[in-house]
Amino acid sequence: MRRARDTVELIKQSELADFLGGRCAIDSAKHANLDTLTAGTAVLYPIILPDRLELLVSIGTDVKHFSQPISASNLQGDILSLAHSVRYNTDNAENAAKKLYDLLIAPLQSTLQQQQIKTVVWVPDGLLRLVSPAAFYDGEHYLIEQYAIATSPGLSLFDASPLKQEDIQVLLAGMSEPGSVVDHLPQAWANSISANNTRGMNLNKPKSRALPNLAMLPNSPTRQQTLKNILSLPGVAQEMNSLQKSIPNTFLMNETFTVNNFKHQLLQQPYSVVHIASHGVFGNTADNSFVMAYDDLITINQLEQLLKADKFKQQPVQLLTLSACQTAEGDDRAPLGLSGIAIKAKVRSTLGTLWPVDDEAAAQLMTEFYKNLSKAGVNKAQALQQAQLSLLKQKGLKHPFYWSPFILVGSWL
Repeated sequence: MRRARDTVELIKQSELADFLGGRCAIDSAKHANLDTLTAGTAVLYPIILPDRLELLVSIGTDVKHFSQPISASNLQGDILSLAHSVRYNTDNAENAAKKLYDLLIAPLQSTLQQQQIKTVVWVPDGLLRLVSPAAFYDGEHYLIEQYAIATSPGLSLFDASPLKQEDIQVLLAGMSEPGSVVDHLPQAWANSISANNTRGMNLNKPKSRALPNLAMLPNSPTRQQTLKNILSLPGVAQEMNSLQKSIPNTFLMNETFTVNNFKHQLLQQPYSVVHIASHGVFGNTADNSFVMAYDDLITINQLEQLLKADKFKQQPVQLLTLSACQTAEGDDRAPLGLSGIAIKAKVRSTLGTLWPVDDEAAAQLMTEFYKNLSKAGVNKAQALQQAQLSLLKQKGLKHPFYWSPFILVGSWL
């Protein structure tokens, strides 16, 4: 079974190398030792085959195997049902989440309990990248109520080193009101949004961090201002103001969050945490992925180069948070972007979202996450779990639409 696990790891490395357009970043990554992971940690590898679902569970040096008789087409239907339910806040989310719990978690639940597992590291296959196991439901409780959860494109790709909680320095960069960046949005991206996403155009519903359907906007003298209104993120101002008061930081907001200012600040000192609260998108390759500064776009390749600067070689960025970015809908390669940027930029962990999140919920969750992360003995996965539970306990935010899109990629410590 260990050989099977190691084979899956090699396949995962190849998938990410294909997304990134080469193996250089993969080969230079500092790999984790799969047999010496922290006690209380289980790594789950689901493997989708034409006539069945195979599950490998790695706990220390022990690897267990389970098999579920379900066709790939039926499983993919169940996955897409949950992905749609949580992405669009529909009423059947619990039913869809129960099906995946029964397939992916129920067979190994007794093993997890016997081994006193506290953290599950999820290495998804294919369409399973579109959902977070945090939303899997056993009929009474969501999985996040039992385990802290981290995601990985392949565990051997990351150095599972703990966050040094002392002397945390944070670069906070946020955009709640866009500036001239609206003049630099790529037309090809706008067209792809129009084909796949009709959310975000309702000006009476500004609470979503969804990217708008730009191609639907008519060319008119007011187009630029309309676009700025649509792309505004009121919750980002709330989020950034709260974080500014609670953690040591350098603060860039709206007019001061320009591409040049961001570059300058990153090169000023070796930040341990970089938090970007702005629109962004991960497409099906690194080439069509970017985040928005106030005045222009920051491509993922540019961000990677900044985070790989000499200043960070001895002290890599421990955590990159992208609190308003989203992955392209329905494309199971798009979530690899969150992994890819971590690998290429040698960032230990990335915290991002799988779909457009509720603006106010995101602001609350991020505030809770950093508050939890500052507590002694609390690692990144546990800090995210506690933040997600804080939303789950609120009556209006119980649906997994609000809390399950947030995923931690890379080191969970």
